[in-house]
Amino acid sequence: MIAFVTGGTGFVGGHLCERLRAQGWEVRALVRKSSRTETLEACGCRILRAALLSPAVYSRAIAGADVVFHLAGATKALTESEFLRINGSGTEAVMEAARRAHFTGRAVVLSSLAAAGPAHGPHQPRTEADEPRPVSAYGRSKLLGERHARRARRHFPVAILRPGAIYGPREHEIFQIVRGVARTGFALRVGPDVAVQMTHVDDIVAALQSAATTDTALNRSYFITDRQVWRFSQVMGLLGEALGCRVRQVPLPTWAGWVAALGVDAASRLARRPLAPFNGDKMRELTAGDWIAESALFTRDTGWQAVRALPEGLHETVCWYRDNGWLG
Repeated sequence: MIAFVTGGTGFVGGHLCERLRAQGWEVRALVRKSSRTETLEACGCRILRAALLSPAVYSRAIAGADVVFHLAGATKALTESEFLRINGSGTEAVMEAARRAHFTGRAVVLSSLAAAGPAHGPHQPRTEADEPRPVSAYGRSKLLGERHARRARRHFPVAILRPGAIYGPREHEIFQIVRGVARTGFALRVGPDVAVQMTHVDDIVAALQSAATTDTALNRSYFITDRQVWRFSQVMGLLGEALGCRVRQVPLPTWAGWVAALGVDAASRLARRPLAPFNGDKMRELTAGDWIAESALFTRDTGWQAVRALPEGLHETVCWYRDNGWLG
């Protein structure tokens, strides 16, 4: 089997490429010219350096592939237009490259729960039947990417997967919380104690492969989440157990969160680059409600279900951070 992968140097993409190579796939990875590719090269991936928005450059590399995995995207940006360009137009470019290559396989696009928006309530998780209502610029850009992916179904089958929060070894954004708690023993919570689902990267990779190899998943959109729902305070408690320390949770009023977020936005504009995963866009998501979804439809169609429980997965992730010097 031959896979063309965008975002191979990213968190999920790196794990996917390693898993595919271990199973004997040929992997062609599209990466930015500035990306470090030592890990991909070590596992035998073929590297193609090109801009995501230049489909004519890499369309030939898609020819002959069995699966296109589109994982590249931005989780931080200074403006909504930048989000739309990378996550929206970037998806359109990959689909166009596949069309130019007369691609006859199937594509799997990794979107986000943010494209759908928060749940209707603590006991009303998002389902595929719900109308998408993103609350952030990031979510709107991922929804635009989904629309471009659906248009490509006129030429080849496309499956769209929407995960929620993903954690595991080598993850950077949730790691910022882990490092802060490890250093100070404090965890700040902005706004309400929201419900979330934390899905291990190994389960996300398994879902991507299931979508790529199961005919019943063709031309469908799915949520892929762990079945267990946690409150943010519970996740922080589990993190304390994994770190071996007591976590003192400090709730902040919503207004204080907005002051901090707007300060980060202002500093980022001055620096001309995003400075932190927490900003005004993230604040909109944090205060919008619970982020939970139902993945039963994907389980029905493919047999997939998340198997990595959060307590054990979080402990393993913290151990990886320590063993690799991320926690000092």
